[in-house]
Amino acid sequence: MNLLIESESGVEDVLEIGRLSWPLWNLHHRKAELREPALLTGIEIKDFSNDGDRTAFFDNLSFYAEELEPLSLKTSAKRGVDPFPGQSPGLNTGAGRLPFPTREETILPTNATQDFTTSLDQEGDAFVFRYRGADGEREYVYEPQAGTLSDLRASWRRRGKVFQPIVDGGVYGAGGVPGELEFISCEREGDSIVSTWKWMTDAVTSELSYTFRLWQKSLVIDVKCTGG
Repeated sequence: MNLLIESESGVEDVLEIGRLSWPLWNLHHRKAELREPALLTGIEIKDFSNDGDRTAFFDNLSFYAEELEPLSLKTSAKRGVDPFPGQSPGLNTGAGRLPFPTREETILPTNATQDFTTSLDQEGDAFVFRYRGADGEREYVYEPQAGTLSDLRASWRRRGKVFQPIVDGGVYGAGGVPGELEFISCEREGDSIVSTWKWMTDAVTSELSYTFRLWQKSLVIDVKCTGG
């Protein structure tokens, strides 16, 4: 269902109200930005998908200026784990903790075996995470080149070819705009690798960092991009 609205200067606009789901009761709200006086000139109903006869009743079509009062919301308990640096806690600033997530690792899968070791080595400009377990040997190789997650390679030793698990992954701007990336640093911090980049579009410049760590055989990546 659409509303046909004609402005004082004679320009007609179509205001989409939404789909009607017969025989349900529907209440639709839509915002219309009217920059000059306007008239409702018609109600358009189209694209019927039913085969038989149907009856629909329409009631209370109204236009009004919505008064948006300031919101006053109560705080909730803090989250089960602390948010990333720079991330807003939202309303979760009250007393106590939520009972979820139950651990920093959140949804990390249960490993198939407890008989395993992990390691991290630097080989030239690349950093190699290795998992060795009773169920096989896995390698993740990160080499900072493009600044996207295409820089990551993975393989099972003696089980096929090296592949890129996250081709073109990374940070995009509003509307899917890719940023221009400028390398800053890539350093080891304990058992993690932190790769930092300058991320730029015409509208914004931010500092982007990827933190890589190997938990069991899962490579975990934290992505932080401050500055909006």
